[in-house]
Amino acid sequence: MRRFTRWIVVVAVLATALIAAPAYAAGPYIQINNGTTMVTNTGQTPQLVVQFGNSGSTTVRGVSISCSVPAALGTITGNYPGPFKTVTSSANSISFSSVDLIAGQNYNVSVNFKVSAAKGTTHTVSCSLASGSGSASASATVKVQ
Repeated sequence: MRRFTRWIVVVAVLATALIAAPAYAAGPYIQINNGTTMVTNTGQTPQLVVQFGNSGSTTVRGVSISCSVPAALGTITGNYPGPFKTVTSSANSISFSSVDLIAGQNYNVSVNFKVSAAKGTTHTVSCSLASGSGSASASATVKVQ
């Protein structure tokens, strides 16, 4: 009887763990590796590091990444394009296009921007991913000290 009771407890614990497990979204994703908040100073040139990838089981085709830096924060001064061969940029936005991602593949791109904002201000930088399999977005708050 004890052995049977022990197995019931084990099965109940496993069932609870499976039911409580977080949902796993398959497909294209994007994240800002600097975290949700970046802290910088006027005159500095921080690097925004953006990771994107495919958490699905099929190839994601035609992935493009776009990022923007508010004019009130500063201007884009450079980038690392990762796997992209086509980069289009202006003072406050940049686009990387187009690459295919096999299942499980990910890359990084980076965007450098010169901070001209006044001390004590807060701004939001944002990036988005578009593909034939879906879209995603990410943002970070930039605090100027």
